Amino acid sequence: MTQKQAILNLYKEGKTLNWLTAFRLTGTSKLSTRTAEFIDIGYVFKKERVKFKTKYKTSGYYYNYTLDFKKTPKHLLKNGSTKC
Repeated sequence: MTQKQAILNLYKEGKTLNWLTAFRLTGTSKLSTRTAEFIDIGYVFKKERVKFKTKYKTSGYYYNYTLDFKKTPKHLLKNGSTKC
């Protein structure tokens, strides 16, 4: 199984992913790139920006991505469908 397939399977399970959870679960550090590839195919995602403060008091942010089951075409959501 490729990292791309593993990420797609996690999304289809209803998981919300950010770069750290994707790295821990699949070993990839390019979640935004993989998600953009899925968007190009036709998947639709909810994107939530999360702000945080570092230990040095500087601001940062990251994104949480969740597959939007209502807006994604049904043929892409079939259990056997792992089109990447």
